[in-house]
Amino acid sequence: AEWWVHTRKCGRNLGHQLHFDTEENSLQIKRKILHPVVSSVLYLSIGNDGNLGGPTILLNQRVDGKMAEKAWVVNPVKGGFLTFPGDLLHGVLPGKPWTESGEESSDHHRLTLMVGFWDSPVGKLGKRVTLGPCAPIPKQTRSCTWPALLQNHVKPTPKLRPNPFELSDCVQTVSPAWEKFLDDDDVENESQVDDRRKYQIPADVDLGFFVNEMEEFRAHLVERILER
Repeated sequence: AEWWVHTRKCGRNLGHQLHFDTEENSLQIKRKILHPVVSSVLYLSIGNDGNLGGPTILLNQRVDGKMAEKAWVVNPVKGGFLTFPGDLLHGVLPGKPWTESGEESSDHHRLTLMVGFWDSPVGKLGKRVTLGPCAPIPKQTRSCTWPALLQNHVKPTPKLRPNPFELSDCVQTVSPAWEKFLDDDDVENESQVDDRRKYQIPADVDLGFFVNEMEEFRAHLVERILER
């Protein structure tokens, strides 16, 4: 299993880009795209309001597949555990910048633990960068003390029980998953050309929520890995 953590200030981020969980070294060395068998998200902290941190979005779309017809929007529930096929396109949508009471959300964080479950020893492919993908846990040092925390085994307490919730309250099905905007066939005059230019998204904030072609996801994946 491979694990990593994300923490973001609620209401102060745009979400997380749509992406595929992949094994980078496999693509670099073997030119082969590998995905975990199962990907998962554990919601450790979601702020006072689950909508602050933004919901997870899953699409029934794969690297070599067709455009998704369906998507699932998963609203965070503290202590909730989400699992899904590791080859699905997914990301995090932007959350609300305020609480239900009108309070700004800058003091709240969306903290999640992700675990990818593999059916092969991908950690043995090539060299690993410290604290990089599929890297071994570093040894404890004076400047790096957090590995020692992983040695503290917490005994389960029978008093701890999951909070009951209705699945329909936190998971919403959306279809169609994509909505078509103005394209080349619809452009008839200069004003519409100007309208298209307004939709150009700067590269540093492009999270893949707006695309021209579905092939962009595969192209971005390959380019991002191979240029390392």
